[in-house]
Amino acid sequence: MKKKFVLFISFIFLFSIFSTGVIALPPSCPIQSNTNIIIYGSTGNGGVGTLSKSWMTHFFDWWKSQDSSINYIFLDKNDIKYDCNFADFPNIKLYVQPGGNAYYQQNALGSTGKTKILNLIDNQNVTYFGACAGAFYAANDYYWQGTFYNWPNLLDRFPTVEGSITTIADYDQNPGYALTGIADEGGKPFNMIYYGGPTRGWQNTPSDFPGTQKLTFTSISGNLPAAIKNEKMLLTSVHAEAYENDGITGLSTEDRIENYKWLANNIN
Repeated sequence: MKKKFVLFISFIFLFSIFSTGVIALPPSCPIQSNTNIIIYGSTGNGGVGTLSKSWMTHFFDWWKSQDSSINYIFLDKNDIKYDCNFADFPNIKLYVQPGGNAYYQQNALGSTGKTKILNLIDNQNVTYFGACAGAFYAANDYYWQGTFYNWPNLLDRFPTVEGSITTIADYDQNPGYALTGIADEGGKPFNMIYYGGPTRGWQNTPSDFPGTQKLTFTSISGNLPAAIKNEKMLLTSVHAEAYENDGITGLSTEDRIENYKWLANNIN
């Protein structure tokens, strides 16, 4: 009887330890062996906009419907910083940094996240796609609404950028976005959503930049870049992934499908 009582007390003690978190279970990384696209998805003060996350979901669901080999997953800040050892997943081909708030993104991911993302690009041959805030995050520093910022945990892989381009849409004035004219390298016209994204050569930055200009703003003068490919990075000021009537108006279904095709081809 005494032994049974001791065993019972031991069981209760162990249960209380696990239930109170004194002994934590090993971290769990959600990446699967066939995952080839990982997307940063921490909203709120993690820095990803809920609208931007929704648009990325629409885009990658569409791409998967066209190509069954697409297998994407959203990771939170702890997945990136602590829980996932990316070297264990050699099938990863693309890392995505969506729109939102670049300050919150670099603050949430910190130096650990920065190091792991750069390691993906440099040592695992992974492409980086940064949209809007994700393009700000890739830079050394930036001007936002005319004020200069140099946060410590930006990726430092692109020279100074600036936004919002208030001659298209002032982010601080409702609604903060606009449908704007864009042209690709061959002059093909597109209509895309501009929502505060960065560029070079507008007011506070030089017009030169590394890489290739993939899209140009046609609704304003200056031949300003709306998308740039630089080595393993695709950086977009506009939201080619935007979805019609999801938090915005003005974008047609026809526009969105053409934008999706452009984006998938350029990521490829």
